[in-house]
Amino acid sequence: MAKVINYRIIVNTKEGGSTDNDVAITMHGTSGTSDAFDLQGNLEDEHPDSFTHVNQDIGIINKITLDVNGTLSDKWSPYSIKILRGTELDEESSADGWSEFLINKELGYDPEDFRATHIVPPPIIITPEGEPVETTERIFQVQFDHNPGQASQVVMKYKETWTDIERIMISTENRTKVGLDVKITYESPETVAGKFGAEIGASWEKEVTTIEQNETQKINQREFDWSFEADPKSYVFRLQVFLVPYVDQIYKDSVGNSRAIRKLRSEIIPAHIGDFLFIPRIDDGKIDPVLMSELEQDWFKHMSKENENWIKERFLDKWLNKGWVVYDNQVPIKPIEKKAVVVTDAVNIRENHDPNARIIGHLKELDQITVLETWTQGTNIWAKLKPNAQQSPETQWAAMMIGKIRYIKFLDEIAVG
Repeated sequence: MAKVINYRIIVNTKEGGSTDNDVAITMHGTSGTSDAFDLQGNLEDEHPDSFTHVNQDIGIINKITLDVNGTLSDKWSPYSIKILRGTELDEESSADGWSEFLINKELGYDPEDFRATHIVPPPIIITPEGEPVETTERIFQVQFDHNPGQASQVVMKYKETWTDIERIMISTENRTKVGLDVKITYESPETVAGKFGAEIGASWEKEVTTIEQNETQKINQREFDWSFEADPKSYVFRLQVFLVPYVDQIYKDSVGNSRAIRKLRSEIIPAHIGDFLFIPRIDDGKIDPVLMSELEQDWFKHMSKENENWIKERFLDKWLNKGWVVYDNQVPIKPIEKKAVVVTDAVNIRENHDPNARIIGHLKELDQITVLETWTQGTNIWAKLKPNAQQSPETQWAAMMIGKIRYIKFLDEIAVG
């Protein structure tokens, strides 16, 4: 059965345009047309006439038909007619939309149609739908610092207060369900108005603002202290995991739009005290190189691109040159101590396993050396040399093979040969 509502009708007559004739009106709405009924009141210019007509809900009125009876000789000159939907009050703010018809003319005795000159649609009502669903997301954050000194000291000397988490987010598209098994893309609520258009968007903005104000009052700020003591001459990454507890709720407006709104339901919780990566990484007293893929996948991806680039530009070359970090196609061999001999005219001794590294000495053909470990990159093999009594104790490297050219061979290889 069709819904029946009140239509409040306000009639203004022009000065000197009063009539004693009966005037019938027919309302044409967005979802139907009423039967003709008489305007009530004196239809005089002394004051507006206002009355309530009960009718089947035919939506917002966009056209009216006026029919003056014509039994009496005085014609009627209306100025305007306003029709408020769903209220008995004259206040426009309480109406469920309204229409105004500016007529401003003397009417004849034949029915005449008038289109609305101004229409205010019903307000957009937004209400929650269904049960809210609690969810928890993990945030991974990595901080970096280094201790350049000769003694242990405190690094990462700062505290962080979580004030940049979005307390309110809204789904990017229509949603009718929320839950752990539903993947939803959320966005900042500031973008809402552009998604719906001005009027609908303004209603959503107002609703979201109300929700956000309520949420802000019950959110406590969580401060986290990153500082700790680091070994001398070390670089350190720290990974911290935070739990962000949300509640997801479907909201629907009166014109059919539906969105999921995510609210922060309690304070953010540090869930893991932190994983550490120290460079150089020491295992059983020896350097354990860090793969570049490990740095990228486990550490850099949880940092801002700006911080990642700063670390790479400032420190990565040093880490690579010292063998503390290696690319995945570089395979450091476990330390050895084997005798070897130079099999070419001369070989440079360098401070690192790099053909561009600084030259710190020379070897000549048939010189015997002790190789502490080897370093392989593609087809290039480098030997870390054990300094003899006459040599500087600094780290020494020499090329064993570059491409297909051999410069140094192990003595056991020559013996086998």
